[in-house]
Order: sequence, then C-alpha cells, then structure tokens
Amino acid sequence: MLKNSGLKRALFLSVILSLVQSSFVQAQPCDPGGGLGGSGTDVIIGDLVGTSNYGAAGGFHAYSVGTTSCNIGTEPLLWISSTNEHPVIGQNLYRLHDGRFEQIGMSWLKHGFLALAGNICGCGCINPGTGSLLGVGCSDPYSSGLNGQQGGLGPRSEVFDVANGLFQYPIINSGLIADTTSKRLRVATNDIDPVAFPGATFIVEGQYVTVDDSAAGNANNNCSYRAVSFGATGNRNMSLLGTTERQQPGIQAWQDLDPQVTLTEVIDADNGLVIVGYRVTELGGGQFAYEYAIYNMNSTRNVRSFEFPLAGGVTLNGLGATHPIYHSGEPYSNAAWVANQGAGTLSWSTETEAQNVNANAIRWSTMHSFRFVANAPATTV
Repeated sequence: MLKNSGLKRALFLSVILSLVQSSFVQAQPCDPGGGLGGSGTDVIIGDLVGTSNYGAAGGFHAYSVGTTSCNIGTEPLLWISSTNEHPVIGQNLYRLHDGRFEQIGMSWLKHGFLALAGNICGCGCINPGTGSLLGVGCSDPYSSGLNGQQGGLGPRSEVFDVANGLFQYPIINSGLIADTTSKRLRVATNDIDPVAFPGATFIVEGQYVTVDDSAAGNANNNCSYRAVSFGATGNRNMSLLGTTERQQPGIQAWQDLDPQVTLTEVIDADNGLVIVGYRVTELGGGQFAYEYAIYNMNSTRNVRSFEFPLAGGVTLNGLGATHPIYHSGEPYSNAAWVANQGAGTLSWSTETEAQNVNANAIRWSTMHSFRFVANAPATTV
C-alpha cells in the first residue's frame, strides 16, 4: 500500500486537475448568434416564443410574448425571487410604416422567480442545481402566459437605476387592473389597423434587466426582437413571424429592414446605452423628409430635449413627434413634447426634472420619434 501511495496521489491530483481544466473549458462565453458573451454573468433573450392575446377594452388591445433567456457568460446569474437580485422582463411593440419607425406599445415588468436549466442557445448548460441561479450556458423559458399574468407585473417606474440593474422589491405600486389590457403589452387598436397602416411591419421586443449582469458590464445585449403580424378584425391576434434576432433592440429592425437608416450609439458614464436613428428621404421639388428616433435602452439619465442646427434660409413644415403611452397607474406623464424653432435651431423638449419629476422624458426601454420636411438636404456640421 505504502509503496504505491505516491503513484496513487499523483493519479488523484491528475484527475482533479483534469476536472478543473474541463470545468474551465466549459465556462467560456458563448456566441448563440448576435455576438460573443461577456465575462461574468451575461443574460440575453435567446428566443421570443409564443403569444397570448387578451382582447380589447377602451380602444386598446393587449398581448404578451414568451421570453426564453440564456446565460452566455462565464458565471451563474442570480435569480433570487425574494430580493431584487432577479431579472425583470419588459416588452415593447414598434411599427415601421412609410419609412417611419415608432414605438406604439409597452408592458409592465414581469419579475423572475425561478430559473430552469435548458439549452436552447446551444451553449452547453452547466446546471447549477438550484432555481436561484441561471447556470452558465443555460436557458430558462417564461411563457407568454407568465409574462402576461397581471398580478405578477410591476411598474417600470420602480427601476430606479437601470444602468446598474437596480429596482425596488417587493413591488410597491401594484398598479390598476381595470380591464383585460391593464399592465400588459398594450397598444391602441388604431395603431395596428391595416386600413390606416397598409403594409406596415410590426416588431415585438423583449428586454431583461438584472443587477449582476449590469455589474459585469454586459447589459447592452439584453434585448432581442422579432417580427409579428396582427389579425385584421375581431381580437386582432398577434402572431410571431420569422426568427428571433438575438441581442438586438427593436430599433435595430429599422436599419435591418431599411439600409438607408443610420443608427448611432451613445454610451454614458454608467455604461447606459442610448441609440439615435435617422433617415433622410428626397421627396422631389427640393424637399427632404427627415425621420429621427431616440431610443433609451438602459440609461438612468433620461433624455428630455432634442436639438440640432439649421442653416440660414431653411424652411420647415410637417413637424411631428410621437411617443409610447404609459398606462395602468405608472406615474409618468404622457404630455406631448413641444417643438421650438429658434434662430438657427430646431428643438423638441419636455419639462425639466425640477419642473416635474415624472415628466415625459425618454426613459429606459422607450423610444420617441420626430419628423419634419425641409427645403434642404442634410449636411455634416
């Protein structure tokens, strides 16, 4: 026994080293489509799957979509239901029609409560053995029914520092459940009317926000989008089309569908991401149509004004701006932004925070659109 103890010890250490190396190889970031995962925790939406259609009330229809998350990072993701160390899940709806890209719907937030251990992203799930973690490479499905369950939805306004993934929990504002559309992905019936918007393309987007993903610096790939269609009459059921565009926000669909669109990213000091999109279309007769969209993915610093210079002699018409509508007891204002054409500038703005802490700023997971027609082409300044 003692003669072979050295050999046995060496074999034992070799096996341990092999296991450690094997685990290290497995715990590498994954690229399931859309880009390689980051170091640490990195949650994405691997699939937007299944829809629930809740009918109409008061001129609005309501929906929800299922979201399957994946951890494509190198460490397990926290999923603790009793604290704020779990993801919240939001949904948005966009419409592209005649070159104009607008957000027409939004939901309240589903709070994650349990993580499973699937492998839909093909990353090789390392099962952590507990529902309080989403393991490395693992996926977790939340059905459209779960994501649309009114009693389990909390307000966006209780995410007080989205750039760092911080939100109030337990939920304080449980909202108003006045009808079937309350707190769900809610859209005005007129905004999905095929007669009013013939040939329109609709995009549904999901987003996850959670603290350890943000701390790892991996929060800017937490959105995915997918095209949808709506029935022309009755309940106007929402149906999924095509496949999920992983790690891409809804505004990316504008450029994916129209290569004349330019998207510019602005990242703030807290790694919060704002995307500005624009398209200029020559109408003929010396007239040019300008379309802009400003999307705040996860910047805690909200956007309250939008301004750019005008050359001398430029005349404008057709000014307009649109924004999504908060609902079901969210405290935020839905007041329209005010346009102002001054000496050499055009701007839109809402109230300052000092004037109204709940002003209709471009807050996280929202997009505002702006437009005008000018008698001059775009120039670089």
